Amino acid sequence: MKIFKTFLCILLAAVLSGCLNGEPDKYPSIKELNKQFCAKDGRRYEHTVVILDLTSKLKKAQVDYIEEMVFSEGFFKSYQPFTKFSYVLISEKTPQSQQPLFSKCRPKSGVRTKFDSFDLPTRKESELYVKRKWKGFILESEKVFQSIFEKSPESDYSLIYETVVSIFKIPKFDFAKDYPKRNLVIVSDMMQHSDRMSFYNFCRTKNSAKPDSCPAFDQLMSNSSARDYIDSTSPSNEDVDIKIIFLNNRYETSRSLDPSLIRLWIEYFEKAGFETPEIEYQLDVD
Repeated sequence: MKIFKTFLCILLAAVLSGCLNGEPDKYPSIKELNKQFCAKDGRRYEHTVVILDLTSKLKKAQVDYIEEMVFSEGFFKSYQPFTKFSYVLISEKTPQSQQPLFSKCRPKSGVRTKFDSFDLPTRKESELYVKRKWKGFILESEKVFQSIFEKSPESDYSLIYETVVSIFKIPKFDFAKDYPKRNLVIVSDMMQHSDRMSFYNFCRTKNSAKPDSCPAFDQLMSNSSARDYIDSTSPSNEDVDIKIIFLNNRYETSRSLDPSLIRLWIEYFEKAGFETPEIEYQLDVD
C-alpha cells in the first residue's frame, strides 16, 4: 500500500510539473524538431495552406497588405505552435506544376500568446534557444515572401478553382485528413478565368465594359459544361476552415461586382459541403 501511495505521489507531481511548465504532452520539445521546425517523430497538428493569386498586377499597397495578412509574426502566432504553413501560387504555371513553398511548422515563439503559456519555454528548454528558433522561422518566411514578389509575372488565365481542387487532391500538397485541423487561406481577386469557366464573361451584364455583377451559383450550374466540370472535380464535405482575403483590382472590375462575386464563391463552398468561408476585404487602394 505504501508503495502504491508513493507511486501516486510521483505520478501527481509529474502531471502538475507538466501543467505548471506549460508543456502539454502533445507538443514536442524544441530539441525534437527537424530542419522544417516540425516534430521529428512525425506528430501532426494543424496545416494552413495559403493560396496566393499572382495572375493580376498587384500594386505596392496590395503587396504590403498581403505581407501583413499572411507573412507577419501576428499571422503565425494566430495559429497554435507547430502548425505547418505552406504557400501555393496561382501563376502562369498550371496547378499541377506548382510546388508548395516554405512548408514549415512554426515553433514556439518564446513569448506569451493567445495560447497562453504553451508558447513559452518549459523548464527543459533554454529561452534563448527557443527564441532563436522562432527568429530563424520568421527570417525564412521573409525570404520566401521576397522571392515570391520580386518577380510575379501576370498570366492569361487565373485558375483559382483548379488550384483549390488540386490542394485537396494532389498528395504533394500534404492536405489530407490525417491532420487534426486544416485551414485554407485564399488571397485573390477571386476572378476565375479558364477556357472551361470564366467569371470575366459570366459576371458581366449586357453593355458593361467590365465585370459588374455575378448571377447566382445555380445559374452557373445551369450551364451543362460548367456543371459537369464542377460535379466531376470538386472536393466535397471537407472539414476545413476557409478564409478568403479578397483583393479588388479596379482596373479589371467594377465596384458593384464585389458582393455578388463573393456570394457566388460562398454558394459554391456551401453547396459542396464546406463551412461558410470567412471573408476579409482589402480596403480600396484607388
